[in-house]
Amino acid sequence: MLQKSGIISRNVYSLYLDSIDAATGSVLFGAVDSSKYSGSLETLPLTSPNAFQVAYGDISVNGQSVSSGGNAILDSGTSFSYIPEAAFAGLQKKLKLGTLEPNTQLYTIDCNAASFNVDFKFGSSTISVPSSQLIMPLKNFGLNSNQCVFGIVSTKYSSGYVLLGDTFLRSAYVVYDLDNKLVGIAPAKYGTASSIQRVTGSL
Repeated sequence: MLQKSGIISRNVYSLYLDSIDAATGSVLFGAVDSSKYSGSLETLPLTSPNAFQVAYGDISVNGQSVSSGGNAILDSGTSFSYIPEAAFAGLQKKLKLGTLEPNTQLYTIDCNAASFNVDFKFGSSTISVPSSQLIMPLKNFGLNSNQCVFGIVSTKYSSGYVLLGDTFLRSAYVVYDLDNKLVGIAPAKYGTASSIQRVTGSL
């Protein structure tokens, strides 16, 4: 509709969730904000005709691999992220995750755990998700507890689907190209700057 009416040139939209502490993010239709990401967009073809699914490579924590790759859906409608069981078991061991918290269906983690990054490889680009975006106090869920939970869990809680939801997407800037069935992705850059450009050609 927007494209047919001439409001946008290309049938694309870009998503920027901002950090876990931010009150708002942004969605741009037909445009990108280059101030909100670092480097250049990595362009990835969709690997499913029915979802925004792309191939990912290595998943690692502090440089130590826990997965050799697969396909994942970039899903802004999902609050948490779900990775293959073997990869999650690797994270669970390396990060010393605790038990399953029944209200959130997430695993507990020391609120004061040493800082770490969980890195996701896409082509030649890496999206690093810092511990500050993954360790969440249960108080944020309205629960009377001093514990924290970890924002990534196994695909056994997502019917086997690898879903990279908000706990991943806060660290990424994603452009969804509906015309060409592509996704552009780059590390998010937090800040108040703005540099919005209309998309008229390729990403």
